[in-house]
Amino acid sequence: MGDGADGRVKGKVAFVTGAARGQGRSRAVRLAEEGADIIAVELRRDIDTIGYPMAAREDLDETARVIEKTGQGAMIA
Repeated sequence: MGDGADGRVKGKVAFVTGAARGQGRSRAVRLAEEGADIIAVELRRDIDTIGYPMAAREDLDETARVIEKTGQGAMIA
């Protein structure tokens, strides 16, 4: 991704799934740094067949805080 100077996503809204942590969070933050407002979603419940805990509301709240530090808006669900 570029540094946002080209305006590729400036003024747009990006919908990012899995945004509470990991790759989803990093993508959401990067898009915000490039000028997009973010709709960030996460399942936020454990799945029996996955051997580790899934993200919690607190993780998604932290993603929103980081996005908002870029000056962009964040809507979480």
